[in-house]
Amino acid sequence: MMKRHDLITMGPFQFPGWLIALAAAFALSYALLSIILKRKWGNKAKEEITSSVTGVIVAGVILYHMWPLFGNWSMILNPSQLLFTSGGPFAKEAAVLLGAIVLGLMWKKKKWSLHTADDISLSIFLGYSLYSLLLIQPGLSTGGSWGLMYEGNFHHPLHVYEGTLGLVFLWFGVNWVISKQPFIFTLYLAFSVVAIDLLLKPVSP
Repeated sequence: MMKRHDLITMGPFQFPGWLIALAAAFALSYALLSIILKRKWGNKAKEEITSSVTGVIVAGVILYHMWPLFGNWSMILNPSQLLFTSGGPFAKEAAVLLGAIVLGLMWKKKKWSLHTADDISLSIFLGYSLYSLLLIQPGLSTGGSWGLMYEGNFHHPLHVYEGTLGLVFLWFGVNWVISKQPFIFTLYLAFSVVAIDLLLKPVSP
């Protein structure tokens, strides 16, 4: 586990913690999606869909990490500062909405099966759970002697809660929600993200 803005040294280079966590989550999602698509739909469909999904994810991540620019345009004079800032009000929603719109347009143009939406959702949600677990995220103070030690106080470990809840929702969905009806699983996972945010709200800063 690492803090979002910790600098991780790799040879002569240094990378912020969020970028390392994102790379690990993306690698897991991509590998799982490739295996599923190749097994179900063949190598040609795998190449086409994974390249499209990769582009959409990259666009969403860029929007999320450039979001602070919309409230502070002076940051454009110091682009390296964007490596250590991200998010803000409605940033996550805007990134997800952008990704959904672009992917939906691609879906309509390419005429992919709706069943592939469930395959994509499964792999992305697993990556989201891993990303949550890797980045230390302190919540409100626990008011006791347990929790995540942060700045001299014990806090709720939001990253543990979020990642664990993600895996629980995913396990339940894989075992009880996946059906022959396409897109039901995708809707369930979308609901899961909203539910996790609501469950963590009482202990979030």
